[in-house]
Amino acid sequence: MKTIVASILISVIVCSCKDKSISVDNEHISRDQFLSDGQELPDPWYLMKYSPQKYVEMQPGRPIIISIGAKWTMTSQVQWRTLFTENVCRELKTRGILSLVSDVVHDEKIANSALSQFDRVAVPVTMLYNPKSNKWMVFPEVFDEDYFMEFVTRLDKNVVEQGASSDR
Repeated sequence: MKTIVASILISVIVCSCKDKSISVDNEHISRDQFLSDGQELPDPWYLMKYSPQKYVEMQPGRPIIISIGAKWTMTSQVQWRTLFTENVCRELKTRGILSLVSDVVHDEKIANSALSQFDRVAVPVTMLYNPKSNKWMVFPEVFDEDYFMEFVTRLDKNVVEQGASSDR
């Protein structure tokens, strides 16, 4: 009985996430794909359309942050609420960090491709590309604004310590 109830609940959640309009290129996407308040995704966040490697090639020398999650997971919502705060968005813009987000419900092919590139099978995953070291630094699953600010200072120091990194 518990399995049936859980399956129905998951189906309802997944179905409620479908059929939202998605803008492309430099247009912002509807924030309600990621959060429930229906506001637009804040500047400088954009929908991820390509693989992480393609963005590295298209934007040489530019730091990139990618957050992949699912609206129906509380951990993803916590991450996105942190990443969408005014202070974090200001820091991303000040540093010129290309900021990309992907929801596995809406962007299954792109999100799953990126997850497999980093040997990840579950969301959320947030990673920061450091062009100085040519490495991706992976955030912990849960972090707050202070941790984010400390983490991005590693771009200045060319450091890839704490947390997993990937040469991919």
